[in-house]
Amino acid sequence: MTWSVKGKSPFIARVMCALSFMNMDKYVGGMFEKGLLRLKNMVEKK
Repeated sequence: MTWSVKGKSPFIARVMCALSFMNMDKYVGGMFEKGLLRLKNMVEKK
């Protein structure tokens, strides 16, 4: 399985991420949890 996140990111956001000024868990944590729940639901249906 491959996990990826796609989306547009303005230059300043990329700089902030690169410099670790942004808490990545807060930034993508919600999307990650939502994706895991969707994956769990798909697996459990089969």
